[in-house]
Amino acid sequence: MTASLATIVLTGITPVGLDGQGAPLIGLADAVAEGPRVTEPAGRHWYSISETKELVSIRVSLEEEIELQFLVSAVEEIWHDAGDVPRRSVSYGAPRFLSPEDEDAFHAAGLATSYDAESRISVEMASDDYRFATALSGSSEEIESTLRRRIGGLGDRRMEEVRLLQLTAELIQVHADDPLMRAQILRVIADIPGILVLSNARNVVVSIDYVDGDRPLRLMYEFDAGTAHLVGEYLASLATQSEPATVLRSARHSLPAPLGVSGS
Repeated sequence: MTASLATIVLTGITPVGLDGQGAPLIGLADAVAEGPRVTEPAGRHWYSISETKELVSIRVSLEEEIELQFLVSAVEEIWHDAGDVPRRSVSYGAPRFLSPEDEDAFHAAGLATSYDAESRISVEMASDDYRFATALSGSSEEIESTLRRRIGGLGDRRMEEVRLLQLTAELIQVHADDPLMRAQILRVIADIPGILVLSNARNVVVSIDYVDGDRPLRLMYEFDAGTAHLVGEYLASLATQSEPATVLRSARHSLPAPLGVSGS
């Protein structure tokens, strides 16, 4: 399963347009900004759902120190309406093991209580973060300036660009019902130094490479080429002389839909 995910992340999209300066994003932003407006009646909430798979690697000491790996899955649902703090529900699945040896080591190390199967957590998005996210307005330059002030001081310029890309992807979800804001956020992404943009008729994929410790990583976000909604995200460890490429985390997002509140 991991190998197939790595193929999707690293080679799975055939580029029709390739532009390191973000031209496909600008074109998508213009199209989204000029698109139709949809006003939902009061009491209707935007709903989104995503499924995440994360490859967890843990070093444990049994008879000897070993590194075991397993997949952890989660389903996240979000309901939100303009002016309301979003409600988020996360359901975790049972760990899936890559080998019987990993499963035996997992139980021998007593990790079952830390990765409780089928648990469900309902939380509200931090109100301060949500007020910040919904208070953004103005031009893309003003939005970028606000975001850079928020992430300033990380100490490493490339990590600031990575964090900026992460924040903008989160904001695309928060503003799922506001095409003008999505368009402005896309223009911010297009100006991030070091990004690579791949596009085809269905998707626009933005990636940035960086190093965490001694591990080369690639962070990728996939946007629908018609609506600019976030539909996928991936974090991959790139191949080195000693290790193959590996997907550490992947998520698929549904397109948001206006639905009545039917659960929590």
